[in-house]
Amino acid sequence: MTYILKTLNNRYFIFIMGIILIISVSGALKIDQNIANKSEGYFVAQNIEQANEAGRLGYIKYEVNDYAKGFGLEWTWKPGMHRMRIIRSGPEDFDDVGYISFLELITIAGKKITLTFVERLHNLTFIISLVILSFVVMRFYRNMLAGWVFMILALILKSKILSIVYGSPDSRTFVISFPIILFGIIFGLNRLSSYLDKSIGRVFILMVGLLIGAMISIRSAEGMAALYAILFSIVLLRIGIKQKALAVVTLMAGYFFVTIAMPVVFALHRDIKTGEFNGDIEPYLQTTGKHQAWHSVVLGTGKYQNSIGMRYDDVASYDILRAKYPDAMDATRNFHGKGYYHGLRGIFFDYITHHPFEYFANLTKAYAELFYFIPYATSAGNLTWWRYGYLPLKQGVVADDWDMPLRIDPHGENLLVLKYSYLKLTAVEWTVFILAIIVIILAVRYSFLTVTEKGNKNIFLVIVFYMFLIATQRAIVPQHGFSFMVGFWILSIISLLYICFNNSVIKSFVYWRLKIFSI
Repeated sequence: MTYILKTLNNRYFIFIMGIILIISVSGALKIDQNIANKSEGYFVAQNIEQANEAGRLGYIKYEVNDYAKGFGLEWTWKPGMHRMRIIRSGPEDFDDVGYISFLELITIAGKKITLTFVERLHNLTFIISLVILSFVVMRFYRNMLAGWVFMILALILKSKILSIVYGSPDSRTFVISFPIILFGIIFGLNRLSSYLDKSIGRVFILMVGLLIGAMISIRSAEGMAALYAILFSIVLLRIGIKQKALAVVTLMAGYFFVTIAMPVVFALHRDIKTGEFNGDIEPYLQTTGKHQAWHSVVLGTGKYQNSIGMRYDDVASYDILRAKYPDAMDATRNFHGKGYYHGLRGIFFDYITHHPFEYFANLTKAYAELFYFIPYATSAGNLTWWRYGYLPLKQGVVADDWDMPLRIDPHGENLLVLKYSYLKLTAVEWTVFILAIIVIILAVRYSFLTVTEKGNKNIFLVIVFYMFLIATQRAIVPQHGFSFMVGFWILSIISLLYICFNNSVIKSFVYWRLKIFSI
């Protein structure tokens, strides 16, 4: 009885019960099938089929060549890392393998994968990341109310973007949880900096490295932004050079284990089970390969009118490539040749060399578009989305021909390039967006200009640096942007709470009125 009373008086227990109540009342765990059925993900059906096949076989098996299958080409893999790759559209166009590996591990553990399961997995991952960050927020502000308010506001955000949370359940939308997780890590690093030379600190850094490695395996660009942010955070920590060096080594050890050692283990396990391992370890001492960015970067130049006639469309880029670099494409069919990425690099550098002012003018427009993208994508978060990156046309919006894809998707037309006239935002949506920008500016200003806020200044500095990285991804490559949008809103919520619970005037009022919630 005494134990039960102590438990009920435990503030952490009360906080968790409050979080559970908030989630239950909000209905956040339920899948709105009407919204889920609207959108189409990227290779979702193939991912499910392949994951279940791995479950039946009992080993990781992501040897996929959609490029060869789509064009009826012959292909063979040798034992080793050669067969642990996903090829989507060309002989050297390797896709990220972390997401499908994750699904296959689930099936090997005994769980059959279905579309409903994948939707729930995406939904639950997003909610769990919010729960973890709500706990971090509660500890940072030393007040349960702060954590609860964060959770409520974050779930309101979630209700506005359900098509992105689980409507297109693939690796390209799974990344929206990354900024939430990373913010928690950044807070944790600054609060645990004094423990980094102890066992608990080393374990924490190792776990962060493993997590960053998983992010990079799932979506390399998003993961690399997270890695750079964490390295920057370590550099800013108020600890010695030796501690920082050991922290970086430990972090990179976890990262390399996931990205290099784990695929080798998967490949060896598969070949031993199938009897294909002949004792030669050399075929396993290489990376699995990953999707190169040049395809997306070159297509990104087609967002706006340009001197080389590039459109934001695969076929448009193929025609330009075929004309300038014959070995980059097949002579008649739209599949890649061996010189594909060499040709793309040539087109890009030729363009920025001969038209530098045009390119940087368009890039400036792309950065400016970010302030359109956030409210537009949020307000369209429950509309039909198709294969991530193609923004849906809102009712009543008529787009210019240049802003429309050359090929219409199965669900209707989609908007590619945002302009002010396309926004169609309500007064409430404009107000919330503008207030969010204001609270972020105030919070960053307060943390930077207050002498006693050195630790918090580093936290906000790293977060702003990370936001710049993922914003740049969106500006250069239109397929990106969902993590930036989610990161912006989560940062605005954290900033609002920072102003309320760290500003001396507001803080004294909150603590005076609601002292029972303080920890």
